[in-house]
Amino acid sequence: MQVQAARDVHFHGGNDTLGGLRLPWKGRLPRDGSLYNILSWRYRLAPTIGRDDELDALLAWAEGQDSDPQLHWLCGRGGSGKTRLAAELCETLRGRGWTAGFVSWRDPVSLPRTDGGGGLCLVLDYPEENRARTLEWMTLLADLSECEQPIRAVLLSRRGLEDWEQDLQSAHVAHLCDQTLLRDLGPLGSEECVALFEQASRGYADSYDLSWSEVDAAAITEWRNRDPSVHGQPLFVTAAAVHAVLAPERALGLRGSHIIAALVKREIARLGPLGQALGLDERAVPRLCGLAVLAADGLGVDAVKRLAGEELALGLPSGPDAVRVVTKLPHWRDDVLHAPSPDLVAAGMLQTILDDEPDAALASEWLWTVMQDREVEALIDRLGRLCFDIDTLAIEGFRSDERRLDGLLAAMVRGNIERARAMAAFTYESNLPIGLTRLGVAVSEILVAAHRSDAEISPARYLPDLAMSLNNLSVHLSDAGRSGEALQAIQEAAEIRRELAKGNPARYLPDLAMSL
Repeated sequence: MQVQAARDVHFHGGNDTLGGLRLPWKGRLPRDGSLYNILSWRYRLAPTIGRDDELDALLAWAEGQDSDPQLHWLCGRGGSGKTRLAAELCETLRGRGWTAGFVSWRDPVSLPRTDGGGGLCLVLDYPEENRARTLEWMTLLADLSECEQPIRAVLLSRRGLEDWEQDLQSAHVAHLCDQTLLRDLGPLGSEECVALFEQASRGYADSYDLSWSEVDAAAITEWRNRDPSVHGQPLFVTAAAVHAVLAPERALGLRGSHIIAALVKREIARLGPLGQALGLDERAVPRLCGLAVLAADGLGVDAVKRLAGEELALGLPSGPDAVRVVTKLPHWRDDVLHAPSPDLVAAGMLQTILDDEPDAALASEWLWTVMQDREVEALIDRLGRLCFDIDTLAIEGFRSDERRLDGLLAAMVRGNIERARAMAAFTYESNLPIGLTRLGVAVSEILVAAHRSDAEISPARYLPDLAMSLNNLSVHLSDAGRSGEALQAIQEAAEIRRELAKGNPARYLPDLAMSL
């Protein structure tokens, strides 16, 4: 590939693996019956159904005449099939001579060389959780122009293009973003749901030599129409099909969220003996797999050692022994313990293991132990997504309020100034994901109390910090629906800034204006 670049660009030579592009399809489903695999897009339990128009639109965009690199945001809620659609796009393009696949966030940002006569298509999954690296990719693409072969980048995100506006401007790639192609992947129609249900149930039964009976199409349609926005998502249809094989007497008697919960509990029951065979408590492996969901790149050696602390009572041996045992698990690959997938299943696993621990304070400590060395900005997006998915799975059996993930996160920092300071970035976000408002309030309240005490000793130094924390607290209280307390906090912030502006108007009038 010949390109003109504003700066030196390193190109990998050779095949896709050298370039770091992956298309990780899997073959026949493993015999262990793991929920990780059954619902994973990688195993293609059923063919892609109901996305032909979207795939055709993506192919037309990719093979368009634009000589500059082009970016496209493919958005949709969890379970809508974004990743599967992107993988199908890459497979089709590979058949046409393209170099196409998913980038690895661990590898350096560099472009693979295309040797098949086609173009280059990069898929960036979870870009909001890898924002710094995404900006590197954007900047690299912005430096390329007048390419002889097309370069396309597909970003799979829960967030729409409008949420990336500042990043696009920063990387100077706004002009490269497609504004006309499809945006959000919506639910499937009734006929598509019936077809997917039938294919998935047949594929699952055949893979594990299970007996099954076809479900009446009218019953599938009726189930889909109970909650089209949820039951029409491909993941929920597939989960319902699997559950219909496993529990035909209850085939479509459950809501989609209950079906996911039932499959999660089945997976936990399967994982328990796996740990026991290695000499662990039967709850150890499910807990580890659930907690791995918090980390985008899985649990590494250091995290496993921390979780092996006796005070955390996870059922693991001491540090080095824990690592030795955990590395024998099938979920340990590339020096990390990988989380379950897809997203909704992972969120259900996390909430279930937290829910099953009677001591809420202990469950909060598990969260902190995993999160304490994580980049806070990336955590905001990941935790927000998890809270949203757990809301989607809000069913009987999950404890409410303080025992849900958002409540445990707030409890995790409450009364601990060092943790609050470490999580201070949560308070600066003016538009936190809805599930994180309680955490934003908790962190802000601790910082307000700390700055208030400091300001009593040194007003000149700490009053500005107190005003800022009060301003942030007001925003999060308002988002949490606590408008009376929000008004009280912002009034105090404005009063402090009014006094500060009297002595230094150039410095503090803008802050006062913001609070007003």
